Amino acid sequence: MINTINPPVTPVLNQSLTKKNLPILPFIIGFIVASIIIGLGIVTIIFGPKLFSSALLTQSSLSKKPISQTKTDLKTMPKTNKQWTNCSDVRDILEEGEKIYVACLGGVIIANKSTGEVLDQITMTQGLGNNVTTSLVKQGDVLYIGTQDGFTRFNLKTRQAKKISVKDGLISGANIYLALDGDNLWVGTFEGLNLYNTVTGSISAFTKEVADNARKFGVNKVFITPLAVYTLAQANADTPGAVARFDKQSMTWERFGPSAFLSSLDQYSRIDMFDFASVDNKVYVTDMNHVWQADDKQGAVWKKIDSIEPMLKNIQSPYIQRLFTYNNKLYVLVSNLIYTLNNGALQTVYPPSGENKNVLTNTSGNQPMPVNNTVYATTNDGWIVGVDLDSLKPFSITLNARPTQFGSFLAKIDDSLLFCSLGTVWEYNNKASLFKKQKDTTCPSMNMRDGTNAFIPIPGSNEIFIFSQECGMGCGKAQITIFNYEYSSARTQQMPPDYMSALTKSLGEWDYPALIFKQYDSVNSKVIFTLTTYTADTPKTVTIPLDLKTLLWDPSEIEKTSDTQTNIPNASFCNPFYGFETNNNKFTSIECKEKADNGEYSFSLVETTVDKEGNKKTYRLAKENMATKKVTQLDFPKGADLPYSPFGTSFYSTGFNKLTVFNNKVFIPSNTGIFIYDIKKGGWTVLTTKDGLISNNVTDYIADENNLWAITEWGGLSKISYNQ
Repeated sequence: MINTINPPVTPVLNQSLTKKNLPILPFIIGFIVASIIIGLGIVTIIFGPKLFSSALLTQSSLSKKPISQTKTDLKTMPKTNKQWTNCSDVRDILEEGEKIYVACLGGVIIANKSTGEVLDQITMTQGLGNNVTTSLVKQGDVLYIGTQDGFTRFNLKTRQAKKISVKDGLISGANIYLALDGDNLWVGTFEGLNLYNTVTGSISAFTKEVADNARKFGVNKVFITPLAVYTLAQANADTPGAVARFDKQSMTWERFGPSAFLSSLDQYSRIDMFDFASVDNKVYVTDMNHVWQADDKQGAVWKKIDSIEPMLKNIQSPYIQRLFTYNNKLYVLVSNLIYTLNNGALQTVYPPSGENKNVLTNTSGNQPMPVNNTVYATTNDGWIVGVDLDSLKPFSITLNARPTQFGSFLAKIDDSLLFCSLGTVWEYNNKASLFKKQKDTTCPSMNMRDGTNAFIPIPGSNEIFIFSQECGMGCGKAQITIFNYEYSSARTQQMPPDYMSALTKSLGEWDYPALIFKQYDSVNSKVIFTLTTYTADTPKTVTIPLDLKTLLWDPSEIEKTSDTQTNIPNASFCNPFYGFETNNNKFTSIECKEKADNGEYSFSLVETTVDKEGNKKTYRLAKENMATKKVTQLDFPKGADLPYSPFGTSFYSTGFNKLTVFNNKVFIPSNTGIFIYDIKKGGWTVLTTKDGLISNNVTDYIADENNLWAITEWGGLSKISYNQ
């Protein structure tokens, strides 16, 4: 049954009664202690650890000790560090003086708030449990980092890390949300709530305490007040959603379901709460359209603030994003506008009257993050912007001399790496260890080796042909850029009017050139595309070449094909170990080796099944003697463990990317590290996060004789000397 508005206070844990100790003989004490230990052992064996969940929580375990304010002296990252963490997607921010601690999809970055200099970073190589970070709290020198595999206790002074996840007692390792209350760390998870004591390391578990009428008990928010701990159980197919309150004095729980907030109910009623705030002993909770308040006490009644809804109608596309407090005022963030709530009325704070510019509007999909007197947000093309609530002045923070995200490699030219970051070409000079953003360039966010996009240095020139087009359910408008590598300048290459007319004559009317890159003809120095249009549901396709020597489109070379399937093979990009070289700032000829062989042996991946049903599959490396055609199948060694999933071990499976051969070694990137097979010696090497990868899921890589640069999913960029 769904809770009523005034649910009974159900005792969950009873306080122990204190009695005066009586003098007892030592041997009697020893006998009693031994009996208790033996009894507990028998109970544990019979009933298992499930008895010891909520029961671990006592009045004394709820420490009221204040959080230590000890500052940590962070030194600048050593120059030998060869990792650069992805941080375009920010999940949480902590402040400490001029330092900000930023939870990213690639790990944690600690940066100078004023200069954007990266002071430190914490990745899986440093002991982080998972590279996808979700939440941060700090206690003295210890940073607690929520991830998608539990949380990590990281000592900033000693650099020691300890991962705490399901095997250590957490209900789930996914969607971790952390809230610190003295020495008590409350941990919201995908399937329930945990309490971790930062002194003893004990862990308590709560599920049914946080929601009624539920099959699962995911907690997406934990909020601390002096009197209580509040949680939000997110509404989904397994629960109608709930707010729960744990009273620190009585040690009891209350649960508030839809009936506590909605005036009318049916079997589909649910509440989608996502944020709390507290002012003057009142607690506020919100969904996207309403705000409710209640006294911070047992048996309180949640009352909707009816005056907010009419005011929201005056805001364009209104939706409540956050509730927060500062200087004992309640703030409401609505559609990237900041208001205070005074006597039930919304009053505009930012942007102030007469100010049209709002730095919060050009932000990414993540919700803004209020921290102390600042509202932070991440941008689509920069890094972090914010508003100071005291001065109402906006500001921005850009990472100093490096990108925030690493998408895919484009090429290695001389001693520089060119890669795509958020649609722009970046260059990393290996000798100088410097990043440089190439202005006015465009590139695709997807991997350049997928046969759709192109990055081709034009032989005999100092220019690079770049073709990018984002394709999903359909393809967006094509972008053709000619990038001058010598002068770091770029220009857009458009189809001339006569060529457009020729295409129209061949295909009929069409809106824009939805090109698909197909092949680079290195013999004739031409780039070949296909273009398909639909007239009355009948597809028409032509192949159209672009001469890279003259950069001219020749209408006479338009070739019509019978259907959308062409005989032109998909592009075979250069071996990741092939580097382009310049001669007097002119590119030398391009020689892309398409086959993975060393002249004596060729290599390929072979997929096999290892169970009778044919469901479980594995891979082997096929080694073929090119002279005798004899094929030997080689088993892969064990790579890194697959990432944790709350849906079980079968959710992920080992996957491999395109293999290449270089310097008598076979390189196979995967989601469990990079596998290297030594052709001459016949042995394997596996590079993982222990060797310097930010994440084990390698999506792209490029290398030379000694160093390998890897881009990992969400992790970032790593440089590893693999030949040592």
